[in-house]
Formats: sequence, structure tokens, C-alpha cells
Amino acid sequence: MKIEEKEKAIKFLKENKKVKRIDFWNFLKDKNIAEEILYDLYIQNRIKFEQNSSGYTIIWIGE
Repeated sequence: MKIEEKEKAIKFLKENKKVKRIDFWNFLKDKNIAEEILYDLYIQNRIKFEQNSSGYTIIWIGE
């Protein structure tokens, strides 16, 4: 994963606060890279997931 992609992803999540997972995949244009970034941010407790009828929403919770 490129550093630029991770920085771009973090900026996107910070600006939007709540993002549908599929929209995040579409934003990065690569599902595998998106999932790798989400995993990293999740284990760092910077995001959490909320499940609903349309899938998952990613919620930015901070640094």
C-alpha cells in the first residue's frame, strides 16, 4: 500500500465522518487496498463499523 493512498483515505474519512463501506471502496478504486487501510485504522482504534440493512458504515473516531 502506498503512503499517499493511506493519507488520501484518512483525509476522506476525517472530512466525511460517516462513510458507507462501498463508497469508500469506490473512492479508492481498489477494494483490496481499501480493506487493508480499514484494517490498519480499525486495529489502531481510529474507526469503528456500524452495521445496517445496506451493509456497513465506517465511522471516524479520531487519531
